[in-house]
Amino acid sequence: MKKRKIVNMILSIIILLSTTFGIADTEIQDDILYTEPFALLTTDSSIKDGAEDIPIDYRMVLVFNRNIASSDIINSNKKLINLFDSSGNSIPIEVVPYISDQNEEYLTAVEIKPNEELKKGSSYIIKIDEGIESEGKEDRLNSAYSINFNTERDNLINQNEEANNISDTDSNQNTNDLESDVELARRQNKIIEENMKKNNSDKKDIEGNNIEKPTEDKNENAIKENPKLEEEKIKEENEMKNEKSPVKFFLILFVLVAIIVVIILIVNKMNREKENKILEEKMNREKYKANTKEEIDNEEEKDKLGKNR
Repeated sequence: MKKRKIVNMILSIIILLSTTFGIADTEIQDDILYTEPFALLTTDSSIKDGAEDIPIDYRMVLVFNRNIASSDIINSNKKLINLFDSSGNSIPIEVVPYISDQNEEYLTAVEIKPNEELKKGSSYIIKIDEGIESEGKEDRLNSAYSINFNTERDNLINQNEEANNISDTDSNQNTNDLESDVELARRQNKIIEENMKKNNSDKKDIEGNNIEKPTEDKNENAIKENPKLEEEKIKEENEMKNEKSPVKFFLILFVLVAIIVVIILIVNKMNREKENKILEEKMNREKYKANTKEEIDNEEEKDKLGKNR
């Protein structure tokens, strides 16, 4: 009875582990096939939070990783971007797609243009509310945030050409960095769109029971050209490996338990065969004794009958 209880308990554990293993594996596969690689978020801005001495005519640009400035969504999105002074008064602004110095339009970035000149030595806040949507309304900005900055003061205006040259150099550098970030966002947006198309294709193949092996060759060159995307890819792969570690643990545990159960079953079978063999030998001996006794009794009875005659 004890052995039978042990076997039943082990079998119950195997069923539980196999169920757990199946569920975990399904979740990981769903993540691989259907999880979007990027959520809608801002990747950079020309003015950093807490910045000081910003020129009053400085270009205020917000860079996103998705298209948020196309004609069908710019009107609704620009209502969620506002500029306030230190007293909380709203400053009239225009929010338009960003156009670089090379006259290139970027739909992944917007420029904030105040309708009135900003005041020197004043504090301002750019507020970006949640709800900004990407093209096709596929993704939304889930959390609001703000950028606080102070404009330059009169006593900090540069007094000589050398300082002006340094300022111009820094401004050009910031502009170049910003355009680089905008270009990066545009590449990311292109890669995301390709991944979404590939994921949609994978879903259709699964529904039609005609699964094709996914290929990553199309995005390989783009990822190699962009170190940031390559780092993100490595990070995602490491996260996937960490998620699969519990699955490997349960798989190993499942195999070990299965081996133990098989060994117990084999031992029980051998014990039963041994017990059956011993019982059979015992019965044969008893039968042999009974037959021998019966023969002796028969012979004695025959002897008595012979004497009586």
